Amino acid sequence: PAILAKTLHSRNANETAALLREAGIPAAALASSTDLVADRHLRSRGFWDELGAGVVPGLPWRASFGRATGLAPALGADTVSVLQELGPKNPPQTCTN
Repeated sequence: PAILAKTLHSRNANETAALLREAGIPAAALASSTDLVADRHLRSRGFWDELGAGVVPGLPWRASFGRATGLAPALGADTVSVLQELGPKNPPQTCTN
């Protein structure tokens, strides 16, 4: 272990993974959050959304209506309108607080 640590200490994660693979040891470098934010592929695909001074992962889909922001509806807030649109002709009354 000490020899391995001494050998690999001066290498970055990608170099270490390549060296291990060359030796027949399955290995892959893990990306840090900094690596992911700097990744050209993720940026070109529009993966990141700007938020304040940084970025956050965007939605994993695209929608024709864009992206809604704000608070989610309260539990049951749309029950009556959904039942009226899709349900029976006289939907049961629900308690909405």
